[in-house]
Amino acid sequence: MKIVKNFSKRNVNLLVLSERIESFFKKRGFETQKVQYSKGHYVIVAKKLLQEGLNVRIAGDPNDFSVELSTEESSDTLIRLGTLTSLFGGGILFLKGMKSKELLDKVESDFWRFVEEACKI
Repeated sequence: MKIVKNFSKRNVNLLVLSERIESFFKKRGFETQKVQYSKGHYVIVAKKLLQEGLNVRIAGDPNDFSVELSTEESSDTLIRLGTLTSLFGGGILFLKGMKSKELLDKVESDFWRFVEEACKI
């Protein structure tokens, strides 16, 4: 999954935004790592034990930038494998995949609300 949202005419300090996003994930129990590639280009990787990672990319300048949220596809893979192997005890894979996907959907929804609030004028 990959979602990109564009923001314009907001005059947002992108370094501060990246720090706030990193804090958002840490408060939810994720381990994070932030890399600044250049001024106005930040990547934050957030991972939680036994769950796929989330990647956030912030790029642009304070008045015209984008925020991209992408996830690894391991929960979908677990769901497919669990379905295929359910006759042989693979149902646990299906359940893990569903639980992971459910949690990621909740985090994604909260994340975009958080970003919108953080970018208000």
